[in-house]
Amino acid sequence: MEKNVFFLLLVAFFLPAFLFAAQIEATNIEYSLYKKERLEWTFRAKYFSQENPEFFYGESVLITNPYKGLKIKGDRAFYYKKEDKFVIKGRVKLFTRKKGELFTSELIFFPKKNLVIGYRKVILKQKGAILKGRGFVYRLDRHELKLKSRTKAIFSM
Repeated sequence: MEKNVFFLLLVAFFLPAFLFAAQIEATNIEYSLYKKERLEWTFRAKYFSQENPEFFYGESVLITNPYKGLKIKGDRAFYYKKEDKFVIKGRVKLFTRKKGELFTSELIFFPKKNLVIGYRKVILKQKGAILKGRGFVYRLDRHELKLKSRTKAIFSM
């Protein structure tokens, strides 16, 4: 009897830890977030891993928001639920409907804040111009994109 009670206590103590430590891994996934029957954003990845409900990781990722005309493509992406932010790293491309294409090695996307920021070197290709700099802020709700420093412009004539 004592052995059974001891075993049940052991199971009751360690089972919750085992269940929460489970890791999810998948390939070629698509995750879409809807709010009030409206697509907020879509996350696609060739490889996906989630160790806990507060964080997930993806490789060869594409994040889109069709209503804001936003696409972010990168080698790796990390999502932090508490902060509601994606950190995209590697060869990162930000495609916008009105501002052109931005290339960098890392950016941070805050979906609820309608904000994309970066601190690394940036190349922005627009119609007839190439802008280079370091760091940027893109406010999606205002369609406002600003390069932060060391800005250099090249125009095609």
